[in-house]
Amino acid sequence: MAHLRTLHRRSLGFACLLSAGLLLSACGTNAHALAACKTVNAALATYDKAMRETGEAQRTGVAHAASQLKDAMHDAGIATSEDGTYNSLQTTISESHRVGMRNVVPSLRAQCSSILSPNPYAPKGP
Repeated sequence: MAHLRTLHRRSLGFACLLSAGLLLSACGTNAHALAACKTVNAALATYDKAMRETGEAQRTGVAHAASQLKDAMHDAGIATSEDGTYNSLQTTISESHRVGMRNVVPSLRAQCSSILSPNPYAPKGP
């Protein structure tokens, strides 16, 4: 009987540790998602600069920004495979090549702002 109580206590302790580990792992942001968003932010800065240009300079800048965005796909894909909550980031990045950057810029800004935020649930300021 004492053996069963010890076994029960150990299994309960293991279950508590496992649950705590799972909860704590969900609190952190995926390193690959962070890397993808840093690349996305660089692409968005390039895009913003290109939008202030005209003609060939603008086309070249937008093409460079699209190339930078494509570089973020690798990290976004790994982030998604590790944690499905990052699927929207990967999808938005991949769709940018089909629908054009101007159509995904607001979504990418919002997604990466949340991912890079120390508290992704905090409301954004005015």
